[in-house]
Amino acid sequence: MNERTPSGPDWTGGPSKWAAVAILGSASIVGIGWSIATRHPAPASAHAAGTTLVPPGETASERPPRDSLRPVAEDRPDPTPSIARRIDLNSASAAELQALPGIGPALAARIIDDRNANGPFASVDDLQRVRGIGPITVEKIRPLATTR
Repeated sequence: MNERTPSGPDWTGGPSKWAAVAILGSASIVGIGWSIATRHPAPASAHAAGTTLVPPGETASERPPRDSLRPVAEDRPDPTPSIARRIDLNSASAAELQALPGIGPALAARIIDDRNANGPFASVDDLQRVRGIGPITVEKIRPLATTR
């Protein structure tokens, strides 16, 4: 049998082991705390299932129509434009298209490329001709987009 003999002192027992445990445990706890403290809150979704948005201080009877409400994070600026009106798929810029759910920079560019190559969209359903957009994405976009 080929048994290995230690070449130096054994640190796996005694005070060295406990010092390593304390250092690694402390580093783990600090890392978890830092992760929690610097976490960004998830953006509120105006289209969450069954969610009704009511501004603070108002009751449901005195609030404006649902289409004019949008969630706003009070503690940070809103990086995306507000969808206070329907977005026209035939004239929207890439930034406006990215405000739609499920549309990022790549899909916005593909929508504009398709619009330039194949002409205007006749309906919101025509978005399915763009690679990467399927019926589920179209259903999410339908209440927020138009083709005028």
